[in-house]
Amino acid sequence: MSDSALIIFGTIITMLLVGGIVFSLLEFKRMHDNPKPENMSDKLPEANSKPPRSVKVAKDEY
Repeated sequence: MSDSALIIFGTIITMLLVGGIVFSLLEFKRMHDNPKPENMSDKLPEANSKPPRSVKVAKDEY
């Protein structure tokens, strides 16, 4: 009983780890393939806060 329980528990943990790694790799690939949603999400806060000049000055200082 204990051996089979350990095998089942280890299998579940391994499946979760592999699933997390695959999911993170797919998300990383999707973000590189489609940079447009990131640009849109960056433009929306700038349009809401409306300080494009201060942002440009901060970029020029660096």
